Amino acid sequence: MRIAYWSTDLVNLDLARNYADERAFTLCPMFPRDRDVEETFDAAIYDLDFLGPELRHTILADLSFVPQPHPVAVHSFNLEEFEIALLRKQGVAVRRRLESELFEVLGRPALAQPA
Repeated sequence: MRIAYWSTDLVNLDLARNYADERAFTLCPMFPRDRDVEETFDAAIYDLDFLGPELRHTILADLSFVPQPHPVAVHSFNLEEFEIALLRKQGVAVRRRLESELFEVLGRPALAQPA
């Protein structure tokens, strides 16, 4: 499973690599300059606290109102209750911090698909 991880925080990136490695997932670090990269991933995680206000706003708008083609998660200490509700309504997993459990949540749909 290939997971795109959008963050500029090197500590979270290292933690995400460890969580992905524990599950034999491939972590693909993504940075703001990669926003227009047209690569295919099985899932995505966004670290909204470290992507800058403009990109954060764009990502929140996209994830809150546009169905995504793959499982998505976000983590942030700075989401309002209404933002969390909009994201969850679209099926986005929302957490305050990057947690190992997010990788389990994202991996479930892929693991459940027939080979």
